Formats: sequence, C-alpha cells, structure tokens
Amino acid sequence: MIQAATNRNNDTVYFFRGDQYVAYNNPDSKITSGPSRIADAWPGLEDTQFASDLDAGATQSPAGRAPVAYLFRGDQYLRYDLVNDRVVSGPHALADWPGLKKAGFDRDLDAAVWGAHKTPPFGREVYRFHFFKGDQYIEFDDDNNQLLRGPMSIADAWPGLKKAGFDRDLDSVFTTSSWSLRERSRQYLYFTRGDQYLRYDYYGKQVLEGPETITEGLPGLKGTEFATAESLPSHPTVVAHADCTFTFSNPGEGEPEPYGKIWLKTKSGNGFRLWTQANASVPTVTTASLSVDLPFSAADITEVCATVDESDFGNGDDYLARGSKPFTGNGTYTLTADDGSVTVSLTIT
Repeated sequence: MIQAATNRNNDTVYFFRGDQYVAYNNPDSKITSGPSRIADAWPGLEDTQFASDLDAGATQSPAGRAPVAYLFRGDQYLRYDLVNDRVVSGPHALADWPGLKKAGFDRDLDAAVWGAHKTPPFGREVYRFHFFKGDQYIEFDDDNNQLLRGPMSIADAWPGLKKAGFDRDLDSVFTTSSWSLRERSRQYLYFTRGDQYLRYDYYGKQVLEGPETITEGLPGLKGTEFATAESLPSHPTVVAHADCTFTFSNPGEGEPEPYGKIWLKTKSGNGFRLWTQANASVPTVTTASLSVDLPFSAADITEVCATVDESDFGNGDDYLARGSKPFTGNGTYTLTADDGSVTVSLTIT
C-alpha cells in the first residue's frame, strides 16, 4: 500500500511507504527514481522523524511562489522547501491550525491534498487544504487560516466515493495540474486505498476511473510494494515523550529572528531534530514550544545540540548558539555563541 503521497511538480508525484519513496511521472506512467530512502530524495529530512512513516503530504504551490510541501506525521507537521531541499520550519503541532483540534483532525490524518476550489457558478479558482480521516473530511482555508467546511462525512462531501468503497480509511490523495486550455475546467484527484485506485473529477463531482487495482491505474508501480494491499504500522513504537521549550536571546536586539536547528544526539550517533527554521521569511520568536513522541528513551540521549543564528538584514547575521551540552536528564541546557544564547528546557517522560 501507499502510506502517503504528494506532488513535487505538475507531472511528478512522490509516493511514501515506511522509509521508502518512489517518484512517479503520471503522464508517462513510470517511476523516475526509487524505490529508495526518503531522505535520499528529501535530504532536509535526514535527521527528522519525517524521514519515515508519514501519514499524509500536500504540496502548496501558489502562482508566482515556490512550492512548499506540508508533511504530516502523528500530531506534527513540517513545511519543506522543494526548490532548495530543506525544512522551512517545524515540526509544529497540528493543533496550531485553528479548528483542527475541535474537529478531531489534530493528529493521525489519513490523507491530505492542496487543490482547487471554484466559487460557483463560474467564479475564480481558490485553493484549499483537504484533509481526510476515518470517514470524515474537512476543508481548510489557508489564505484566511480558518476551517472552512466540516467535519462532514466523506460520502456527503465527495459524491460517488461511497459506491466505489472509498468513503473511509483512505491511504493517499494527490492531484495533477494541466496547462491545456481544453482541460482548464477540470481538476483531477487520485485516491488510493489498499491496493485500489480511482480517478476523480473534482469540478464534475464524479468518479472517472475505478475502482481498479493500483497496477491498473498506476502501471509503473507494478512489482513494487507500493502496489500491494500489505499495510505497515503507522509509526515506530513510542518509547518516551518530550516536552520542550526553546528560549532565544540576543542582548543586542530586543526581538530575535532565529533560524537554524536544535536536535538531540543519541548513543547510536543519530540525530533527532526538535526545531528547524530556515533563513527565509524568519519570524520574530522569543520562545517556541514542542511536544513530541520519541522512538528512544532518555537513557539513549547523549547530547543536546544547537546551531542557531539570528537574521539581521544589512548588518550581518548574529550567532546565538553553537555546539552541544551533555544530556544529564530533565532540566535546562543553555548553548551560547558570540552574540547570544538558546536555552532548551526538556522534560522527558
């Protein structure tokens, strides 16, 4: 089965399963890279929990702006820069999206897609996040940062999916874009569930193809585990839980604009990223918090590490934190550099 999917560009969709991916050219119906490790194609995910066992993905590609992928896992999400192959920011709590917690969509999504919504009867196209979980669906307006529709049953929101057996427990949803004038009035969405597939006309609100097997609908996946009905556990076993608070300080400036990363190092030598912010549209942040499940225990942690700078347009960036501190248990760890500091408060249970 496919665990998650998201578009990389107009023609290519990435399918995810465990820690593996394939890049699939939809018009040519063939794999262009993979199967291989997700982090091989998405190097910014290398030391994050998002390098395996994704729940869902959705690529936001507004006109005139670089595409950004949203990757969802458990109760967390992050934003990924598809042009520069780096994490823009995250992980963040899904509950930070207004309305998602109340709707029951603040963790364990089944599928997501960012796609068109046309205002009736012949209005302009606007774009929304579409989220699926169990037999429920919501539509989120990212322009105005609000829940627009739902929760409501998938069967009510998407005519034809109930008859096709796709009205619950979806594995992935993705879209394709067409530059053809003849196709301008149509938006195609693709749904997968187990080893089944269908193609859907979003504006016409009807199933166009399927249900049929993935090998029939996506023939380039034939012979791969992505085309089977075999499922995988959603996530590795949770061993511990971390509550983290990060405090950024630059005595030379009252409101720091920090970027960089903060992570834990384990006995295996691997890193586990707790916070990332790219040096692009850096927000002013004095503190940030995160609550996250860990696939290892406190006894496995050896160091608390940070490389954090402060964006300072025109004067050269300041250095807030460099290096690491030995992990000695729950408490605070202050890492410094020439111009400031970052304090990491950790409680691991």
